[in-house]
Amino acid sequence: FLAQSADHESCDSSYRLYVVSLYTIIIVFFCSFFGFVPLLEFFVHSPMIRQLHMLMRYIHVSETPPSMVFVSDGGVQDCTGVLQLMRRRCDRILLALAGSDAEDEFQV
Repeated sequence: FLAQSADHESCDSSYRLYVVSLYTIIIVFFCSFFGFVPLLEFFVHSPMIRQLHMLMRYIHVSETPPSMVFVSDGGVQDCTGVLQLMRRRCDRILLALAGSDAEDEFQV
């Protein structure tokens, strides 16, 4: 009887841990869309959260730009990603392009 009771308590605590973890993940995911709020800005810097936003095709739109902008190449249209930064009206854009390195001196 004692072994069965210990098993039941272990199962209950595992279930509680599972539920708390699930709710935590849901709350973090929901709050990640409010990265423009200064208290929640750290979500913008998380690579895992950014991957989820990219998966859902979420685009940050607000009066002020986010503190960090992720840029990927635009494929055929713009292989540097500068077009997206210009559309976002960034004040400063730094582009390091090794495209004219015919001898591959930069080894990029």
